Amino acid sequence: LNEKLFKDGIINEDGSLTILNASESHRGHFKCVAENEVGSDERIIILTVHTAPTIEGSGQEIRFPSDGSIQIVTPQMNHAGKYTCHVSNLAGDDHITYLLKIQEPPLIISDIPDAIDVIHGMMLEIPCRAVGTPDPTVTWEKDGFPIISDEVMGIDASGTLHIDVAQSFHQGEYQCVASNPAGKDQRRTVISVQEPPVISPTTLSDYTTVEGDRIEMRCLANANPPPVITWSRKGIPVSEDMVGIHVTEDSEQKILCGSSLHQHAGELNYEPKIISDGTLVIENVVNDDAGHYTCKASNAAGDADKVIRLSVIIPPDIPDQDTIASEAVVVGQPFSLYCPVFSTPLPQISWHLDDHPVADGDPNIQLSDDKRHLHVLRSRPTDTGNYKCVARNPAGESSKSFQVEILGNFF
Repeated sequence: LNEKLFKDGIINEDGSLTILNASESHRGHFKCVAENEVGSDERIIILTVHTAPTIEGSGQEIRFPSDGSIQIVTPQMNHAGKYTCHVSNLAGDDHITYLLKIQEPPLIISDIPDAIDVIHGMMLEIPCRAVGTPDPTVTWEKDGFPIISDEVMGIDASGTLHIDVAQSFHQGEYQCVASNPAGKDQRRTVISVQEPPVISPTTLSDYTTVEGDRIEMRCLANANPPPVITWSRKGIPVSEDMVGIHVTEDSEQKILCGSSLHQHAGELNYEPKIISDGTLVIENVVNDDAGHYTCKASNAAGDADKVIRLSVIIPPDIPDQDTIASEAVVVGQPFSLYCPVFSTPLPQISWHLDDHPVADGDPNIQLSDDKRHLHVLRSRPTDTGNYKCVARNPAGESSKSFQVEILGNFF
């Protein structure tokens, strides 16, 4: 034996050799020699020293208990593979191989936003790609219920959710779930379907008011998101200010606009006035306010408009109505009286002689279709008197008097 063995080992009385603190340097062949007066014998013994293996760069602890097992304290993906256990003694050796598979929990790697807006009728795709070992299964839920593929919505092999034609019922909370035996991961998003504006059928197309009165014109529209409402007249915006928006408890959007429009000195002057519900208001209506107004509702999904007509009734106007016109007519001759009335719409005109209605059935008296003209075909003494034309409409009335004198020999 060399000095190293004598230093680290002890030869016992029974001839055995004990090595203290065996290391790789003790590996090799040892010869045991037995001698006496009769002769000698010897035996070669091979010493194998086993050391614990280490995995370079893993940073993870691997243990080898005395029972021959191997323990991986914190398994990582790089620990996957084949592990072989070797056993041997003087009679021989054997081994067994184990295949270690590391399961990794799913991780969704697609970027899914918290909220998604889609226009009604458009296609929508939401990718949900996930990694893990084994490959995770990807499913989708809507409002807590599993999504079952149909003709308008489905999930492909990659986990992407497809909505072919977005409808209002597709709105809701969606959740992508990736799962495997090691765990699961999930992402949530809220889909809002943007509905183009629709002008409510309750919105009137025609308004009529009397000059000097106050008019309120309403424009109701339903949409998601609530649309921007603008009013215009002859292509000129009535107001560029933001309009009022009111949302009822049943989530029906009611959008109204308001402004007053007057024309002075040939120019259009806009004086926006929006009351609490956003109605378009015109104070002290004048005849120039009559016409067609357009209410337009717009959002990202589209727009809708409606033309609203405003008619203004002005009271009858007769120039010089306070002046009594005089006319002298020779008996037997015809004469005509004209009532110069102006109004919108045309008024109802009636004629009176000395405060008595002029009889329509008198064949000697004719009235024009608009009744502005009164014709007496052959004057008679009884036609002498005070004639008055009276013009009436819902806005008021006006009148004008004519003094007619029939001249000549009445006998």
